[in-house]
Amino acid sequence: MAITAPGTNWQTVDYSDKKTLVEALQGVHTLLSFVQPLSDPEQRSQKNLIDAAICAGVKRFAPSEYGRYRCDLGRH
Repeated sequence: MAITAPGTNWQTVDYSDKKTLVEALQGVHTLLSFVQPLSDPEQRSQKNLIDAAICAGVKRFAPSEYGRYRCDLGRH
């Protein structure tokens, strides 16, 4: 069991099932997405999560936009 701060909620979800995503997001005000873009190059999981957040009435959504492209610091 994860330890959470008061007012936070962690859930394991199936990103391919929009219906259950909408159900999981009912009553959520702010959604922080930590989907790893490298594991889903077409961003299907994130798109489904955004669609479900809209349907569930989520007020704030912070997308996961970290780690998509590799930065090669050795090149100029």
